[in-house]
Amino acid sequence: MLAHVYDACAEKCRKDKEETVEVGSKRTRTKNSNYANDGDADAAKPSKSNNSSKNKRKIPDEKSIEGEDNDDAPSNRNIKQNCVSNQAYSNEKRNHPRIYSIGMSPPYYILLSLEYDGSLYGGWQRQGKQGEELLLPLPSVQQEVEKAAASCLETDHIVCVQVAGRTDKAVHALDQWCALRVPRVIDTEWFRRQVNISLVEKRIAIKSVTFGPNEKFKVFRKRYKYIIQVPKGSQHQRPNASLHDYSRYEYRSLSLHRLQDALDCMVGTHDFQYLCKKKKGLGRTVRTIFTASVVTASKEEELPQFKILSNPVLRWSLEDHDFLIVTMESNGFLWHQVRRMISLALTVSQSKWPVESIDEVMKGVRVGPASAPARGLYLDHVWLNSNNSHMESNDKRTGMDFT
Repeated sequence: MLAHVYDACAEKCRKDKEETVEVGSKRTRTKNSNYANDGDADAAKPSKSNNSSKNKRKIPDEKSIEGEDNDDAPSNRNIKQNCVSNQAYSNEKRNHPRIYSIGMSPPYYILLSLEYDGSLYGGWQRQGKQGEELLLPLPSVQQEVEKAAASCLETDHIVCVQVAGRTDKAVHALDQWCALRVPRVIDTEWFRRQVNISLVEKRIAIKSVTFGPNEKFKVFRKRYKYIIQVPKGSQHQRPNASLHDYSRYEYRSLSLHRLQDALDCMVGTHDFQYLCKKKKGLGRTVRTIFTASVVTASKEEELPQFKILSNPVLRWSLEDHDFLIVTMESNGFLWHQVRRMISLALTVSQSKWPVESIDEVMKGVRVGPASAPARGLYLDHVWLNSNNSHMESNDKRTGMDFT
C-alpha cells in the first residue's frame, strides 16, 4: 500500500516540475519546458499536448519586422510593440488610403513652400494662443495654414514650429517656407492638393511639401523685391488702381543714379540698429547686405508673379507707367529694415538729403525717415541649408526675418 502511495507522489512531483510556476508577474519554466523565458506576462499558457513543435512560441522573421536592426535578433517585447504598431498603421491605411507609414517614429515634420497675397492678412504670425478666437481686423497667414492642415488630417490642431520669414502686414510672399508638426506620415502630394482646395480661395497656395527628420532648418540668404510705380516720362498719370495693394506709387521725380548710389552705401556688413523698428529683445543687429540694386522693368515677366495663385490683379501694364524694381539680398533682415532702407534711399534720390546722410543715419547721428509702405514688398526667394531640398549654396550664414 505504501509503495503505491510513494509511486503516486513521485509521479505527481515529476509532473509539477515540468509545469510552469508563476512567480509574481514573471513566468519561469524548467529546462525541460518547451517555452522560452522571455518575461512576458501576456505569454500564451502551455498546451497539454505532448507535441513540442506545437507548444513553441512562433517568433516572426527578423526581416519582416519594420524598423528593426537585422544585425541583432529582436527581443520579444519589441516584436509585440511592432506588431501592435503595424496593426495600427494597417487600420490607418485602410481608413485613409492616401496616408501610410514609412517606418519613421513620431513626431513627424513636413516642410512647406508657400506663396500668398499679403494684402488680405495682418502678417504671417498668429496672434494669441492656438484655438483662441480674437477679434482682429485681419487674420494671419499662419492661422489659415494651420487650420487648413488640421482639417485635411482630421485632427484638432496642427502646429507651425518654424518659418523662414515673419512677414509683416500687407507684405507678399512668393517663396515662403515653414515647418509643420503632423500626427502621422502622409502622402505629400495628396496633402498639397487637399489643402490647396481651401487655401487658394484665401489667396494662399502650397507649392511643394517634403518630409524632414525634424523641424529645424537654417536660412542663410533671402531676397526681397520692392516695386515702385512711377508715371512714364514727364506725364502725371493717375496710378493704376488695380495695383494699389501690390506697388507703391511715387509721383515725385526720382534720380536712378542717386538711388543706386544710396543703395551702394548700405551694401556690406553693418550694424542696422538705427534702420529698423526696435522691439524688446531685438538682439544682434549686425547684418550683411550682399546686393542692393534698382532697375526699370522692360517687360512684364520681370515683375513679381504668383505661380499657382490666379493673379488677375497682377497685370502689370507698362503703357502708362514705369515700374522700378529694388532688389536686396542679405543673410537676414530686421523688423522694417528693408522698408526703412528703401525709404532712406528714396529720400536721397529725390535730392532731399545728400548721399553722406546715409552714413549719419546708420551711426545714429541723424534720425532716418519712416518706413516705406509695405504693400510693394515681396519675399521673393529663400535659400535653405544643405539639409533641405531648396539648398542652392554651401554658405552657412543664418538670419531671422522680421520684415
